[in-house]
Amino acid sequence: MQHASRTILNSWLSKTMALLFLGCAAANAQPETEQAWIDISLDTQGRVTQAVVQQQPPSVTSDLESWVMATSFDPAVVNAEPVPSTTSVSVEFSLQRDESGDGLKILSHTTGPRPISIQEPKYPHSDRKKGLEGWVQIIVTMNADGDVTDAQVTRSSDESFEHDALKAIKHWKYKMPTVNGRAIGAATEQTIFFRPDQN
Repeated sequence: MQHASRTILNSWLSKTMALLFLGCAAANAQPETEQAWIDISLDTQGRVTQAVVQQQPPSVTSDLESWVMATSFDPAVVNAEPVPSTTSVSVEFSLQRDESGDGLKILSHTTGPRPISIQEPKYPHSDRKKGLEGWVQIIVTMNADGDVTDAQVTRSSDESFEHDALKAIKHWKYKMPTVNGRAIGAATEQTIFFRPDQN
């Protein structure tokens, strides 16, 4: 009888410890980082007058709109005078659960051209057997129409990915910022990722 009681107690302790471990792991789990694009219009003081969140669930869209409408940006300047402008905002955020439910936390944001047509790079055939993941950072220059006119690699995880990254990004198309109603050329940094399971 004593042996049976000890077995039941040990089983209960094991289950309790497992539940406590899972609870701690869940509490310490880092929320996933997500990205969104928001097209915005700015007045001469850098205040957002219109915002359109791209392809997000309604609850996230509402939170992102509230955040961006309350955020001030540097106004565009022509001949030392501020003028109305439009641009796109790339936002990194996470959804965190707190006492009141899910909450959106803005981690970082940048402004500039938004990719609207993307060609995925081909994974280098010579690297497929190695099964490596990789990335390439590129400075991309676009004209006012959003066409890529120049692309330069700044760094990469492996040189073998650079050729295919440059080949792909030259076919990308961007939504360009406007200043005083006219689209302008610009440059931005873009990171292209490679996985052995792609194409």
